[in-house]
Amino acid sequence: MTDGDEDAGVAPGKRVGWVELYFDLVFVFAVGQVAHGMVAAPHWARVAAALGLFATLWWTWIGFAVLYNRRGDDSRAADRLFVLAGTIPCAIAATQVHHVFEGHPAIFAAAMAAVRVLLAAAHRWPARPGLDQRRISTGYAASAVLFAASAVLPGSGWFWAFALLQEAGFLLLGGHRRPRGSAGNARPPRRGGGRCWTGPATRT
Repeated sequence: MTDGDEDAGVAPGKRVGWVELYFDLVFVFAVGQVAHGMVAAPHWARVAAALGLFATLWWTWIGFAVLYNRRGDDSRAADRLFVLAGTIPCAIAATQVHHVFEGHPAIFAAAMAAVRVLLAAAHRWPARPGLDQRRISTGYAASAVLFAASAVLPGSGWFWAFALLQEAGFLLLGGHRRPRGSAGNARPPRRGGGRCWTGPATRT
């Protein structure tokens, strides 16, 4: 933040909290486990599996980033609790990466399903007035079912790929604003001074 930024009326950056740093560290650990599994047996099948795992973990991280970008504020206690709760199944998934490489994806898939349940609930949680994110919540609920099914059915990779694709579709559709009459004096979110989470540890 420079003096010129202050003179121009640019909103100051928000410091990263410990919850957000912890959230990032869980995913750093998970990606490290994926990389280790690929290095341990560097052949094409293992590389393809590593890419699939990385895409699944990365898109899960993106889900939380998009959640708080849409809500416009991550300082509420409930929002931080969602982040903290999300680290638990993500950490479990990270510890199960090597089992996925060995052909046992059940616990990893169940953990990813639990994350989707949390994201679905978070998108249902009231945010700013007039913002309706039920469509996104529905997409994550559907993904939770797909990941849970992949824990007990063969062909887990296809379940995961379909789950991620349909999540992307719902996120692109995004939330929509309710009619003014149904949400009171709903105002559009501020674009200049609002807080935006592009990633827990990427803010200045």
